[in-house]
Amino acid sequence: MSKHDAEYYISKLGLEPHPEGGYYKRTFESEEKTSDQELSVSFE
Repeated sequence: MSKHDAEYYISKLGLEPHPEGGYYKRTFESEEKTSDQELSVSFE
């Protein structure tokens, strides 16, 4: 078994940089949408 570095897997899997660090690939996106009213609750 050959060893590969991170860049190999990032390229091979088509991963994208994540804004908070690391890499990811979107595999699912819900068609359901959330309105601004539903998000009006403040979380602390």
